Amino acid sequence: MTQQGQQNHYDIKYLHGYGSQISVKNQRIVLKNGIDVFSEEQETEEFVPTGIPYSRIILGKDGYISNKAIHLLTGNHVFMICIFKQTLLFDLC
Repeated sequence: MTQQGQQNHYDIKYLHGYGSQISVKNQRIVLKNGIDVFSEEQETEEFVPTGIPYSRIILGKDGYISNKAIHLLTGNHVFMICIFKQTLLFDLC
C-alpha cells in the first residue's frame, strides 16, 4: 500500500501499452514502456545486467521480450511475469 508523506519504493517495474519491450543493446538491458498517446513519447531505461534495480518485471499483453533479455534477466535473478490475456499469467524465473 502507498503511504502518503513517506518514500515509497517498490522494486517492481510494470511495462504496459503498445510498444513496451525488454531487449538487449550493447550488452545492456533496455526497458521501454508503451508509447504515450498524447505526447507520443516512450519512457526508456537502460541497465547493465548486474545493476538492475528491480527484482520483478511485469510485461503487459502488448509487450515484446527478446530471448537474449530473458537469458540475461534470469541469470541475474530478476523474475519476469508476462501477461498474455486478462486471466493468463506466464511466470519466468
